[in-house]
Amino acid sequence: IVNIPYLTSRDIRNLLPFYPGVVQDSTGQVHVAGSETWGTLDLLDGLDMRSPLNGVLSMRVSADAVRSIDAETTRYPVQYGRTTGGVIAFYSGMGDNKFRFNATNFVPSYRDLNGIRFDKFVPRVTFSGPLVKDRAWFYDGIELEYDNIYIAELPANQDTNELVRGSNLAKFQVNLTSKNILTGAVLYNNYHSPYDGISSLTPQPSTVKRNTIAWLPYLRDQWSFGHGALLDVAAGVVRIRDGYEPHGDSPYQITPELPNGSYFENLTGTSQRAEGTAGLYLPPLHWTGRHDFKLGLDLDHIGYDENVSRASVSYLREDGTLLRQSVFPTITPFTLHNAEIGAYAQDRWLMRPGLLVEPGLRFDWDEIIRRPLVAPRIAATYSPPRASGSTKLS
Repeated sequence: IVNIPYLTSRDIRNLLPFYPGVVQDSTGQVHVAGSETWGTLDLLDGLDMRSPLNGVLSMRVSADAVRSIDAETTRYPVQYGRTTGGVIAFYSGMGDNKFRFNATNFVPSYRDLNGIRFDKFVPRVTFSGPLVKDRAWFYDGIELEYDNIYIAELPANQDTNELVRGSNLAKFQVNLTSKNILTGAVLYNNYHSPYDGISSLTPQPSTVKRNTIAWLPYLRDQWSFGHGALLDVAAGVVRIRDGYEPHGDSPYQITPELPNGSYFENLTGTSQRAEGTAGLYLPPLHWTGRHDFKLGLDLDHIGYDENVSRASVSYLREDGTLLRQSVFPTITPFTLHNAEIGAYAQDRWLMRPGLLVEPGLRFDWDEIIRRPLVAPRIAATYSPPRASGSTKLS
């Protein structure tokens, strides 16, 4: 993360195409191994951070708050059984016994466009340290983006949009005992664009006020037992409210030159995912090699609520007379919910040095399909003993 220079470094997603098999499209979303972006499982500290509505990576986290990234395009274990494209896992930082502060990009930029104009301001701040020395710590990573969008072709006083977006990841860790570690965090995202969609063909009055607020709070508790056993339990909630509304209620008209009036559509949507996971790592067993067993369970409930209203759209001729008009029927509020349950068993069987076999079995059920889905899987990796680590077959 530190050593690779990548464009627009304030967005950690722009680093992902450096992984083999990961491609970024024009919207900034990534595709793993040729899959659709919603086919990839995106995790933050082990919790699903995708949009509950469409499955894309919509939440942002400060690039300075990310400590490592794992990408799996094949051979990912059965605990990630719902995904079909691959896994991208972000792991964030944590404080230690020293107070640490870091600030990046605290100088705004300017441009010469019909005079000197304020352009961008994209600061990032991280702050961490001890709450109780040797027992509890905290970490906070903030990023902010301010864009002054200026459209020279539009009339004066209708030619700018001041876009503000940001995120904040606040974490803590408490070692309750030497064998019990509790971790909690809240990831907050905010996007505000008062004249969203402004362009040389769309003046301010015909744009929309766009606001998106997203939350991801989560807790993780780990218990260590004798002989190497470990129980890992986590719970989190992703909640995203997205909406846009027109400026006023004047009739929306499309002319041969520019649209007039207030935008015809008003939308508010709220999506939420409540997720719980549990994983039990059993003590290693030795039988024709070493066996590391893991048993797991994951539950989640997804909900989406939407309200949409549309006014009429009038199409005018060059002389201002009405050519035609589009009228939309009343749309009732929409609600959809789904509950999912999954369970799995995984074995990492090191038969001998250089030969690893990973059999697994997964069970899934949800309210939409309403029938059990059983998926057996097996993967193997072999490295010839005389290859000195330079050859691997998977």
